[in-house]
Amino acid sequence: MRKVVRGCVWRNPSRSVRKIAAELKVSRSSLQRIVKRHLGLYSFKKRKVHYLSKVMKEKRLKRSKGLIDWFAVQGLDHVLFSDEKLFTIEEAYNQQNDRILSSTTSTIPEEYRYVKRIQKPCYVMVWAGISSLGRTPIVFIPAGVKINAQLTKTLF
Repeated sequence: MRKVVRGCVWRNPSRSVRKIAAELKVSRSSLQRIVKRHLGLYSFKKRKVHYLSKVMKEKRLKRSKGLIDWFAVQGLDHVLFSDEKLFTIEEAYNQQNDRILSSTTSTIPEEYRYVKRIQKPCYVMVWAGISSLGRTPIVFIPAGVKINAQLTKTLF
């Protein structure tokens, strides 16, 4: 039975255990046991990735080789790694985790029943960087300011 299941999975690894069990006329739990315990297989979700054409891959390869050459000569002494982050001033909400226990919805107070959302919430932008000389202090960026190379040079 293990060889048959291994063959089914090898032919089409995206097929569900339920469908394979129906095809082989075996219970789903038995097939799950074979797949997990005896074959050592696990179910993984497909990941979304960015499509890269051949031209895009060649361009990335050329740029990365250029960076490697530049770092071989310059080192990391003249490099500043920086990042900025927007922190919204809004309640974090996860529909699956944030639940309310009640017998009916009418008995739930309004402040617990609803999560209020606005189109563009207030936010704070924070910038920080690190280099071979050490780390930069955390900088709070005013609203409406665009971060570019000139601003980064004035901050550091």
